[in-house]
Formats: sequence, structure tokens, C-alpha cells
Amino acid sequence: MRWVGWILVVLLAVAWLAVELPPLVASKPPNDQGLWRRTRNGWERADWLLPQPAPPPFGVHPAGLALLQVIASVGGLCLARSQGSARPVSPMRRQGKVQGSISN
Repeated sequence: MRWVGWILVVLLAVAWLAVELPPLVASKPPNDQGLWRRTRNGWERADWLLPQPAPPPFGVHPAGLALLQVIASVGGLCLARSQGSARPVSPMRRQGKVQGSISN
């Protein structure tokens, strides 16, 4: 049973070395020479068939979003005030129960 523990230690050491040591053979990236296509005139490079890098995602900065919300809120308040509906009316005043209110 003791040898099972030693085998595990050796296997762990070999796995650690395999991860830590640099590769002995330098590997070439795939498609290093590009894609080639056969035409009537012979072989030609077909670089248009290579996958294009994806464009960066469009991201909105939180400060930009907050500025847009502030502008929309202030614009809405200014628009409501210019239409005369920005004056709050209490429910008691609507019913004419407040002293000094004008009743129709």
C-alpha cells in the first residue's frame, strides 16, 4: 500500500513539470501561411477567407448613461413647467376642503 502513495507523488511531480517547463518543440500557429485557392492561373492566396477579428463590443460608460438620465429628467421637468402642469395640487385642495381655497 505504501507504493501507491509514492506513485501518486511521482505522477503529481511529472504533471507539475509538464505544466511548468516550456515546450521543447516550438509549434507554429495554424494557418501561418494563410489560405490558398486553386484558380485557372494556378494557386493564389485567399486572405479574404481567413476569419476576421470581431469588432469590439459597443459599451456605454455608466457616467454617460447617468448624464443622459439627468438631461432627460431636467428636460422633462422644463417641458412640464412650460406647459403649466408642474404646480403640484394636493388631494385636499382638489376637493375644496382646505381653508382659503377658491371653490368653483
